[in-house]
Amino acid sequence: MDCYYRCQHTGITKTFKLTQQRFFGISRKEVNWVINNCSLCLQKEVSKSRPPLEPIISGYTLERVQIDLVDMRANPHKGYH
Repeated sequence: MDCYYRCQHTGITKTFKLTQQRFFGISRKEVNWVINNCSLCLQKEVSKSRPPLEPIISGYTLERVQIDLVDMRANPHKGYH
């Protein structure tokens, strides 16, 4: 795992080369297992549970409008609400 952190999570090729230089008897399969189970990489992985985005197709200008409403009454700016 230390070699994988030293390689900055770059992948199996660089990690395996560094592992071969520092240790004896560790196989590529074992290095691949460590990489696939890295907690940091698993957190950064893109979620596969959401469906892909679908475009909204409109026929003419301003057919669809989106407005975000924000209530600013609690924070007046220079006397303006």
